[in-house]
Amino acid sequence: MHQIQTVFGTIGLFLMAAGVLIWHYRLIHLLNDFRGKPIHDPAGLARWAGLFFIWMGLILFGTGWFVERAHTERTQFEMLCGMVVLQLLSTRIYQRGGARYLEK
Repeated sequence: MHQIQTVFGTIGLFLMAAGVLIWHYRLIHLLNDFRGKPIHDPAGLARWAGLFFIWMGLILFGTGWFVERAHTERTQFEMLCGMVVLQLLSTRIYQRGGARYLEK
């Protein structure tokens, strides 16, 4: 199971780095959810998206760490299922929160 920690950790670090870049350089043109829509606060949207990517990276990184330390396969499976649910809820919150930055 050491591979899970390595894979999840690498993907998590990549997402966190992408979040920092989106936030710092305001790379909102990379966000497919908001492409082509009028945005009234690009800096706010970039911060919101950057924090979302950092959060998703932390979820993956943390899941890899916890799964590696789980003692049974059932516990590992439950952690992975919990990660999926947490990511789905986080994505929904991201979409709803990002709508605040669109012009009405």
